[in-house]
Amino acid sequence: KVEQNIKKVIADRIDIFIDSKEVVLYLLRTTLSDYNGLLEMIDPPYKINQLYIPISKKVTNYEQIVHDFNRGLSMIREDGTYDNIMKNRGF
Repeated sequence: KVEQNIKKVIADRIDIFIDSKEVVLYLLRTTLSDYNGLLEMIDPPYKINQLYIPISKKVTNYEQIVHDFNRGLSMIREDGTYDNIMKNRGF
């Protein structure tokens, strides 16, 4: 669907579509690289969504998993790893 919307905008079949900026940029760098640079992103974004990673409470150690994940995420943000990953992926 995102790929179709990108192609529709380029072909002037639609004027605008709303989707994840990261997904659109990824597609423009990979499978739709011929269209890279032909779209304009609207700033500020229409909406910013928070992302969540669900972990079932049925998992016996779910609290430890959540704690370890959050701790690890904090660590890579503090030491610059997170920013390097995002930069290397084009974000």
